[in-house]
Amino acid sequence: MDPVLVTPRLKLTLLSTLEPGSPELALAHELRSDPQSTFWSPYGTAKTIEDTKKVFEGVLNKKHTINYLIHRFVNPSSSNDADQEQRETEFIGHVTIWPLGAGSLPLPENLSAPAAESETTLSMEVGYMFLPKAWGKGYATESLNAVFGLCKRERGFWAPYEKVYVRALVNDENAASMRVMEKVGFEKRGVHHWTGDKVFLAGKWITECGIAIYGTYLVQD
Repeated sequence: MDPVLVTPRLKLTLLSTLEPGSPELALAHELRSDPQSTFWSPYGTAKTIEDTKKVFEGVLNKKHTINYLIHRFVNPSSSNDADQEQRETEFIGHVTIWPLGAGSLPLPENLSAPAAESETTLSMEVGYMFLPKAWGKGYATESLNAVFGLCKRERGFWAPYEKVYVRALVNDENAASMRVMEKVGFEKRGVHHWTGDKVFLAGKWITECGIAIYGTYLVQD
């Protein structure tokens, strides 16, 4: 995967490790320790650096996993050229795409990729998070489109799979993220009613909620 992606307003830098004392770990913790940034996160707000590392361990250095830190240009231009990479930036968020595994939320087939395609299709999930100063400016849409475009171009990255299906799970009270998924071309498959152990989400303790399920094929024949 490209180490750097550039859009007119954003610079995305590939994240592959979080070494103790590294700038990457400091940025990740800035994001994960912000109560507003983590408002919709089932993992909650990180109290310590170790909390942040624990969350990221599940999505780092695993095959077919993609992580980018997102920075905005302080003085953006209208081009995507390489000269943009040297301009001053400010950290604002993170986006990740990871393969579904044992810890992923199981969904009925009508909300997932067809089971018949399981041997040839890699099922993934996408997540993103931004600092409050970056909300409402279209950065989520811009960064997701950049990452999804890369995923479509780098077909060899997904070998041996022929198709890549990506889902997004959005709390049905999170209207802003639902709009983002529609803007990037994801299809709303339905709403899943989740029940489980008590978690702190959206400012309150819950044991159930509605989850809007979105999905699309990033790679297919």
